[in-house]
Amino acid sequence: MSRPKHQMNLAHLRIRGMPTMRYPVNLRGLGLKIRRCAAVRF
Repeated sequence: MSRPKHQMNLAHLRIRGMPTMRYPVNLRGLGLKIRRCAAVRF
């Protein structure tokens, strides 16, 4: 959990606990993947 916490800037969220963290972690991960796909040039 420490790698995504620092890569996606999740260290500053006010919520704690895995069940409540799942939604924002998934959204930020999805956003990161979308940005990576948009950066790929064909």
